[in-house]
Amino acid sequence: DIAGKNDICAGSSTVFTATSTNGGPNPKYQWKVDGINAGTNSPTFNTSSLSNGSNVNCILTSDAVCATAITTPSTPIEMSVTQNVTPSVTIALTEGSNPMCAGEAATFTATAVNGGENTTYEWKVNNVSYGVTNNTFSNPFFNNNDKVICVINSDLKCVTTPKATSPITTLVVKAIPMKPVISQSGLELTSSAPAGNQWYKAGAIIASATDKKYTVTENDNYTVIVTINGCSSASSDPVAV
Repeated sequence: DIAGKNDICAGSSTVFTATSTNGGPNPKYQWKVDGINAGTNSPTFNTSSLSNGSNVNCILTSDAVCATAITTPSTPIEMSVTQNVTPSVTIALTEGSNPMCAGEAATFTATAVNGGENTTYEWKVNNVSYGVTNNTFSNPFFNNNDKVICVINSDLKCVTTPKATSPITTLVVKAIPMKPVISQSGLELTSSAPAGNQWYKAGAIIASATDKKYTVTENDNYTVIVTINGCSSASSDPVAV
């Protein structure tokens, strides 16, 4: 009889052991893989080149006195060999955008390949782990030039390496401009914000009113909203004229 693990990963080293009965004091062993001679004259056979479906057996030649059969083949072991795979992972923004404005929430989702049934995830920002272990990661406090990655650990049996790291996503976070202040001199209003920002009257846009100064033509409440690089500040406090 021979014994050995028959469910292996491709390239794994596997040891088979033959146990002889009535083999005599100096039995001989001929190992075979798919009918082709292999190994040495030894009760053990070590190989790392088996294929799925290969059959391994051993021919025993006995030198026992009065043996009924000189040569005896073992029952073959049919091999189940699983090919190795390589895990990988990519990440993408599924909520939010890049570039983004400071304070905007963003959610990343990881997509694993060859991660197995119970893939584990580790999210890192600037190589510091955030302790998130599922495939999504949200954070409302990203900073400019933050670098986000996800590391997975595959639970598949046959992998070239259990861990995989996503490509780095570098975030562009634009600063929100400071809240503007409006000063008043008679009917002339002046914003602390640079030219190009929008004036409002009673919450409605004043068409073409984007200079630093605005001359009031009607009594009402006036505000300015500053927008720089697509990021709006809170509106100025309203000024009543």
